[in-house]
Amino acid sequence: TVCWNHAGGECPPGMSDLGRDVWRGDGDVADRGIRLLGAPLGHPEFIRGFGQKHVDKTSRLLDAMKHLPQSQHYWLLLYFCLVPRFNHLLRQVPPLLIQHTARAFDNLTLSALGHLLDLPDWADWSPALTTQAQLPARFGGIGLRSSTMLSPAAFCASWADVMPALGQRYPRVLHEVLR
Repeated sequence: TVCWNHAGGECPPGMSDLGRDVWRGDGDVADRGIRLLGAPLGHPEFIRGFGQKHVDKTSRLLDAMKHLPQSQHYWLLLYFCLVPRFNHLLRQVPPLLIQHTARAFDNLTLSALGHLLDLPDWADWSPALTTQAQLPARFGGIGLRSSTMLSPAAFCASWADVMPALGQRYPRVLHEVLR
């Protein structure tokens, strides 16, 4: 088990024997945090590093996908596996803390689309082409949703989902959250 305290500070008495592997309240800011239910909780630099590791892992997966024998396989993995891969972080991490990672993830998906369609570097695309790639299919787009744009809505939706249960079990906590 890893322990972290937002206030930071020295390692609590009795825990110093366990060493840096357990206490994450002081030391380098990039290490001040924990992974809780698959999401980072801690110092903004810890969250940024966590997000970058997630992007790097996805980038390696995209590199491996480039060797698939059929472009349809590449597209299906991109659309159904890689694009939704980031959703849990969007729902669990406040938008200001995840926006850098969301932007990097969007860049990865657009780059992957460029590779699939054999288009030039996606950074040279017109804004209209990027927008169309990120629009839902029902609006004439390709459906590679923008994590950067969805981040605030996903985070708010996650809170909206949990509020009824929080209000039933812990009304005082809900009152403080709403305040």
